[in-house]
Amino acid sequence: MEYIKFIFGNTGYLSFGLGIIYLFLSLCGLIFVYHLIKKKSLEEKSLNKLIETGKWFVISVALVIGATIISDGFKERDQDLKEMEAFHKYVNTITKVEGVEQRYLLAEYFSIVAPNGGLKTAWQNYKIEVGKARNQFRNNKEKINELERKPSLTKAEIKEKEKLEQENEALNQQFISESNEESTAQIEERMIIAGGDKTIEEAQYELAKAKKISSVAQIYKKRNSYRTVIPNLFDKDEATKLLIEVREKINSGAYIVRKNKWCPNIEENDQYLICN
Repeated sequence: MEYIKFIFGNTGYLSFGLGIIYLFLSLCGLIFVYHLIKKKSLEEKSLNKLIETGKWFVISVALVIGATIISDGFKERDQDLKEMEAFHKYVNTITKVEGVEQRYLLAEYFSIVAPNGGLKTAWQNYKIEVGKARNQFRNNKEKINELERKPSLTKAEIKEKEKLEQENEALNQQFISESNEESTAQIEERMIIAGGDKTIEEAQYELAKAKKISSVAQIYKKRNSYRTVIPNLFDKDEATKLLIEVREKINSGAYIVRKNKWCPNIEENDQYLICN
């Protein structure tokens, strides 16, 4: 069924398919005429009429089908170009919609209104991928809300809540686009969030490991969590490369954030920095 929809939704492929059918029928006709001639079951007059009809069929119909295939091919090419133009326009829209929830709504909208063809299919596939992240985000949020409704939490529950919050933070970060306004004169600072702990003592243990990777590693307090952070990363490739090492040696769930989004205002403290 999907294959049939694909064929009839693409005029180029449809014309090509009809051309193949035409060639097949022509070949069958030639074989049939050859069979009649070999058996000498046709009179010369009837054979001449059959040959004339065959000439008309082969030449006239072939020219029409050939012209149609070429015309539809150009139409399909124009449609592809228009889809590419629309795609570039949509990319600019995507970069302005940040966060997993907002990105899913955008993908859902365009998966419905985009014109039939490759562009619509791409949006539908993108919606599925964003949907996976959104479902995980919502599941985590639901568990966080359940924990917050409790009058008091055990140490294990507190740790679970912090873990879920960090997971959601990382999921959201995947759908925060790079700034389109960055320039060589003012490059945005990135930071690696290597871990999060409930107490400063636990965070200092992770900080010791982070210091072996980067001497500028620090502890940031955000909400009720002490985060082990590697700041001052101004090169995207350098940050990505360092992230791989952090995930291998400290925390497999580490992720990259942009400082002005994650911690726009910083207050200094003796043991750590506070994000406001």
